Amino acid sequence: MNNIREQILKNLRKSPLQASQKPVLPNHRDASIYRGVDTARKNPLQTFAQKIAALKGEFYRVKDEPAAARTLRELLSGVVSPTNKSGVAAPAARHRHVLLDRIFAAEAWLGENVQIIDRQKISSPDFADFAAGITAVDFLVARTGSLVLSTATAGGRRLSVLPPFHIAIATPEQLVVSLDEALQLYCDRGEPNRSSYATIITGPSRTSDIEKILVLGAHGPKRLAVIIIG
Repeated sequence: MNNIREQILKNLRKSPLQASQKPVLPNHRDASIYRGVDTARKNPLQTFAQKIAALKGEFYRVKDEPAAARTLRELLSGVVSPTNKSGVAAPAARHRHVLLDRIFAAEAWLGENVQIIDRQKISSPDFADFAAGITAVDFLVARTGSLVLSTATAGGRRLSVLPPFHIAIATPEQLVVSLDEALQLYCDRGEPNRSSYATIITGPSRTSDIEKILVLGAHGPKRLAVIIIG
């Protein structure tokens, strides 16, 4: 077993892509392949709102952080854990992030009902017991209504995946027109060097494998809400 492990490590060390090198992005751009890029560029916020609604996601635009706190409380107040028979809102979880910290400072109720996940060793089954996971994002992609998240920005790999309700909070400055723009900025900012994982989320989890019937929540959150501040 040790010999196999050493051989794998040896092969990895021979890899042409070193940690100091930038990932090689595709040569093509979205505008050369997809329709709607020009429309998204003219009004990215409206395009994003339309796309995420078409994906059965929820979109909320608020003017400031106190308004975001009120919206977040309203969303969480209606969430009941499947294992909670009392009808009381089950606890949610979030990670430490400067934007989230400011929002939670504006509403005491949030601090009482949302647990901060800060490098605690929580098992995946326990993670799934949270009614909602609240994260920041790296980018919002207007053309597809997608969220781009890294482990550094989204509080690890599980917070946006295991709870049945994912709430993402962003600002208009994080909105880009296309996925290739998001990937370029992601690399330019050095995110691959500080994150072990990145994901692109496009709407709630879904599948239609069985008889072409759409089912939400098949492999991840059944519900997705995006709050944009400003």
